[in-house]
Amino acid sequence: MYAAPAISVEAIYYHPTIQQRVCERQTKVTGGNAPALILEATDRALASLGPHVQRLSERVVEAKIRADLMTKLPKRRDIATALPIGISLDVPKIVAEEKAKLGAAISGRDLGLIIARYPVRESPALGIIAEKLGFQGRSQYESAVRQLLIDDGNALAFSKALFGSLATDIAT
Repeated sequence: MYAAPAISVEAIYYHPTIQQRVCERQTKVTGGNAPALILEATDRALASLGPHVQRLSERVVEAKIRADLMTKLPKRRDIATALPIGISLDVPKIVAEEKAKLGAAISGRDLGLIIARYPVRESPALGIIAEKLGFQGRSQYESAVRQLLIDDGNALAFSKALFGSLATDIAT
């Protein structure tokens, strides 16, 4: 089993570097201005996250708390001691901290971090990115990314690097 360093595959499809490469290919055909399109897509995507900050933060906290609770489950030796086991979680504090992280990422315009850490597919952000980069929607954009990875060895190497040592680990 291998834990990917992102919440979902969208972290690759919508990574800012991949967006840039796809947009540059698209604008060679359409004649658009790639830097301007990227800027507008980023601005609009970040703005679209505002109403979803609470829910996106709660979703990350849910996974974090579940993982934390799994590490705190009593082991056989804990049960054998017959001592009470107490687990306490300050959920409002954890959610507030996560909201602050997401807010800072939005303010800092760190779209790569946001897409990797939060389930933005549950917001309009990805559709906005796809449309602002000149595609009819996410499906068409994601097809363009797959074609980019087939055609461009550098883009493929970049996307593989997002997984850290996974390719090497699999090969050995």
